[in-house]
Amino acid sequence: MLERPEFKCLNCGHTILAYKVNTSKPRQCPQCWSYDIIDMETYDKCKETVRKAQNGAIFPGLRGVAAIIETRGFTFKPINTLKLLEMIESDIKQGKMK
Repeated sequence: MLERPEFKCLNCGHTILAYKVNTSKPRQCPQCWSYDIIDMETYDKCKETVRKAQNGAIFPGLRGVAAIIETRGFTFKPINTLKLLEMIESDIKQGKMK
């Protein structure tokens, strides 16, 4: 059985389930109405890359930004990259790996 894809709002952290199995990402977060949404697969991949990059780093934030750019590619919305890094660092500190 196929599962519906999950997405995460970069603004409020709300997890959004897609309405159908084969669907594109939702336009907005239903909780805060933000357009800054990322799929959970990419989020988990970024989180793992950031965790590995920050291990023992002197400037972990800078290594984290580089790891996100390496995973997602360069986007012209740097605020989204910073929001994503903040959310990932919070999850790592709280021990949420998956």
